Amino acid sequence: MASSKFIQSRAEQLAQHLSELISRREVPHPLPGTRAWSRSLGVGRGTLKMALRILKRDGLLRVHPRKRVQVEHSRMHMTPSARPSVVRWLFFCRDYPNISACSQFTDPITQQLNTREIHTSVEVCNTDRLKAIHRRGPRPNELLLLEAFSHKHQTMFSDFRRSALLIGDPFEGIGLASISIDVWAAVRQAVHSLAQRGIPRFTLAIKMGTRVPVLEHLRRICREAPHPIRGELFRVPGELYEMGRAAERLAAQIRPPHGIIVITRSLGMLMTAVLRAGLRVPEQVEFVGVNTTLENVCVCPLPRHYLYPTKTFTRAVCQAAFHYFEQGELPPLRTLIPLKLTIPAAS
Repeated sequence: MASSKFIQSRAEQLAQHLSELISRREVPHPLPGTRAWSRSLGVGRGTLKMALRILKRDGLLRVHPRKRVQVEHSRMHMTPSARPSVVRWLFFCRDYPNISACSQFTDPITQQLNTREIHTSVEVCNTDRLKAIHRRGPRPNELLLLEAFSHKHQTMFSDFRRSALLIGDPFEGIGLASISIDVWAAVRQAVHSLAQRGIPRFTLAIKMGTRVPVLEHLRRICREAPHPIRGELFRVPGELYEMGRAAERLAAQIRPPHGIIVITRSLGMLMTAVLRAGLRVPEQVEFVGVNTTLENVCVCPLPRHYLYPTKTFTRAVCQAAFHYFEQGELPPLRTLIPLKLTIPAAS
């Protein structure tokens, strides 16, 4: 029962996303088969079929016997003033291969925006798709949220200053408004704390494919530490089984005392690999989770951690959206959200 509810929820979200694409005439013509279409959307074929049934029920699609699904064009004509306000959250596909991986931080924002009748569309894009969205130009009823954009992609959308909000740090020279989480201040605090306790070496575990200048941050933080400490970078694969094998390789190389600072969802897997290698946590290897969720730190022993600031981040994004739809442009934001350290009672 729980599984069907989850699929239905995903299908409803996908149906809303597709209906917005239909209203903007951005669906491919002719429509592809469900196998190819589900693959390009990053969802299961069953989820797509359920979403198409919803759209058929709402009169947006027509299904002809022995023919492909067709868009019902008579339902597509809307005046600009009648078009709904939409926040379009665009993810670059290299870092976010499917929509479901984004839901833990998009869902709270979607729920808050819905209270003002602002719709939310979440789309995983490749470079060609981003170019197509950029060519279409800004629209007064749309606010774009740009997530995991490289310098090239941020530059591409730099002329959308009134209607595009970066989620993450802007590169130098990019004038777009931005909201980001101050991950590196938390990493700096964690490294300095390890150094003060006499730990000579640590590993920073980040998601493979991260494009921020990680090594530059790492070297600077080590230079500024109150006591000598050496940092190493460990890039964690996104695929589950590859992640497990990489965790075992890392654990085999550790010589205590050692610190491991984790900015990915792999904290539990890394800790398990270290314990299986015969090392004691936290006596020999101390873990620190940064920008993590309660689900990811649900391990034993409980590590020090900096939780992802769901409420603060949701409030910042929603306030920017409310301002945009009321004033017609974004305020000049450069919001940096701090992270708070949680120390387990046993520590």
